[in-house]
This record gives sequence, structure tokens and C-alpha cells, in this order.
Amino acid sequence: MILDGTNKRLGIGDTTPDASLDVQTSDAVTAAITDVAILAHDTSGTAAVGFGAGLLYQLEDVGTTLRDAGRLAFQWEVAATATRRSRFVLHTCQTAGSLIEQGVVEAPITATVAANSRGAGAVDWQGLRSAGAQVASGAHSVISGGRYNTASGDYSTIIGGGSSIAIGDYSMAMGYQANAALQGAVAHASGAFATAGDVQHIRLMAWRQVVHSNTSWYTLYLDGAAALMTIPADTIWRFQVRIGGTTQGGGAGMDVWGYGITGLIENDNGTTTLLASVVTTNYEDDANFDARALADDPNDALLIQVQDAGASGASVRWGATLHITQVTYP
Repeated sequence: MILDGTNKRLGIGDTTPDASLDVQTSDAVTAAITDVAILAHDTSGTAAVGFGAGLLYQLEDVGTTLRDAGRLAFQWEVAATATRRSRFVLHTCQTAGSLIEQGVVEAPITATVAANSRGAGAVDWQGLRSAGAQVASGAHSVISGGRYNTASGDYSTIIGGGSSIAIGDYSMAMGYQANAALQGAVAHASGAFATAGDVQHIRLMAWRQVVHSNTSWYTLYLDGAAALMTIPADTIWRFQVRIGGTTQGGGAGMDVWGYGITGLIENDNGTTTLLASVVTTNYEDDANFDARALADDPNDALLIQVQDAGASGASVRWGATLHITQVTYP
């Protein structure tokens, strides 16, 4: 231990401390946590819920007075020895007032989630779990709060709420009992009849670059290449589609198109049927182009397609935003 009186520094395990308190430990551990310091708090009474230990941070204000600025602490959520459970708490100062709780990470109540259940690079800050699968298990997935959520899609996100599921890669679920099952889907729900996603709003983005060298109809995909917009069994989609397309710009003289489609499609126990569809032309530089909705019964999918009946050979980048009301009743 080194006490540097000149610089007012204390070094433990370090002969040249770089901070007011510099603690270093050297050992042979390579793949485990070493406790470099221990902060302990005991009581002459009986520990109860809320009993904890923390680090208080103080900063000098413009009046040269040290003020409480923040605290990092651990508290008992359950203090009984056999069932003890803790939580991590972040406090910050708000408008010159006392410290206020701003963030909490709580232990799961009824499920123990194995350390490797979280996906590579994933973040999971939800408070409660009732099953081991309720975790950010997708690679680089994020659950930023709430409880009972599952983010299993790679790069999926649940921003809070409860009992929601983000299965699709790059998907997002929010609210309560939403189910973002498709790639890039954004799902929002305020509850469910029976299971997550059986009544919700979904937003999808389908896209593709097409060289219109023939009169074929070309399907737009969720990944631009192959991912279909599949409909769950015993489900209807009331959908609105906004389609835009453009040839290359850069002063070459862009040709552009805009279409809208509204419709209704159902998957009745595995039989998918387009029940209604209305196409609106908003604008088109070439009237040989068109758009349509179609049911793909073998794949239980909704297809959004574009065509150039004049086979002009134009290279067009197409994008379609879909807003869907989904209702399921098995």
C-alpha cells in the first residue's frame, strides 16, 4: 500500500497511484470475475426489503459546495435468507432536488436464466421474468426494460412494456403482448385476447430493385430478395400499402411512380385468400407500370407486386410500407 501525500493518493496493489484511490489486483485468473474490492453493510437490526449498500457521487457546484449527484446501489428485494433476491438501482439528481431512482435492474422472480441464454452482444434490462426463454437471446438483440419479454430475433428490439415477443430479425415489439414475427416488423399491442399478437398493429417494409426487361410481375420482399410476408393461421390482415418507385437520379432525369393499395386477406386454417383489394395510382411517369396485391396460398403470404407492361428495361428501386391490423381467432 502506497500513500502519496503530495498528490493525496492512496495506492493498494499499485506503487504509483493514478487516482485518489487506486486499487489493483494481480492473479492467474483468465475467465472469471475477481473481486477487486468489497463494500459491505451490516445492521444491528433486522435486514428487510430495501436494505442495501451504495456508492454516493458528489460534485462541486458553481457555489463551490459539494452536492449529491448520483448513487449506484444494490438493495434487497427479498431479504429472507433462503429466498433472498437483490436489485441494482441508479439514482440521479433532478433540478437541485434529492436523488431520484432512475433505473432498476431486478432479478427474475420465478426463473433462473442461464448465463449463456443471452445472445452474443445482446442487452437485457427488463425487470422480471417468469420463464428462462424470456431473455434477449437473439444476437445483438435488446430488451431495454419492462418484464416477461422475449427478443429471440437477431438484432431485434423490445423497448419495454410486457409479455411481448420479437422473433423476426431486425424486428421491434412494443406495448403489451405484441408479437413481431416477421423480418423488420414493428408490432404494437395494448393487450391480447389469448396469446401475444392476436390483436395488434404491424408495420412492414418490403423492397426490391427490379430491371423491368419483361412484362412479369415482381414481388417485393422484406429483405429485398426472398423473405415473404406470411400470415398466421386463422388470421385476417386489414392492410394499407404505400408504394414508391424511382429510376436513378444524379441528373439523369428520374422517372417515379406512386401507388396505394387497401385490402383484406385471410388465412383460414391454412387456406389464404385475398378478399378485397383496391389499387390507387397516385402518380406515374410511365403509365405501363402498375402494382397489385396477391394471395400466395401455398406459402400463406401476402404478395405486393409491381409490373411494367411495356417491358421498357428500366431499372427501378421499389419500396412499400404496409400498415396492418391483425386479428387472430383460432
